[in-house]
Amino acid sequence: MDLATLSNEAGQDITEDVKITQGWLMKRGKVNKAFKKRWFKFKDGCLTYQVQAGAPARGTIPLSQIESVVISSGAPAELYIQVPGRVYIIRSVDESAWTLRGWLRSIQDARSNTNTDSRQPPR
Repeated sequence: MDLATLSNEAGQDITEDVKITQGWLMKRGKVNKAFKKRWFKFKDGCLTYQVQAGAPARGTIPLSQIESVVISSGAPAELYIQVPGRVYIIRSVDESAWTLRGWLRSIQDARSNTNTDSRQPPR
């Protein structure tokens, strides 16, 4: 497969199929609208976030409940994750769009794997 190569703001080459499974992001609060740094990771069919790696989860976003995931065109780039009753607003720590594109692809892939797995007959 021929992969298109992108260049991030630091001039590093990355491929379009970058998959991210965990890392730091900035999440806008539901009540306090400030952005706070959170450790995000995929776990048990959810995207979880916590104050630091290894700490108890502060929240979870079930992949099966995600209605849409889009990246804003403005600056700084933001990832909008829509679930029933809420839209999560996420920024990368370095405010780069290429990091969010990696997360977008990872969420989309994880959602398709979750949806595929849930339709499989039990063995």
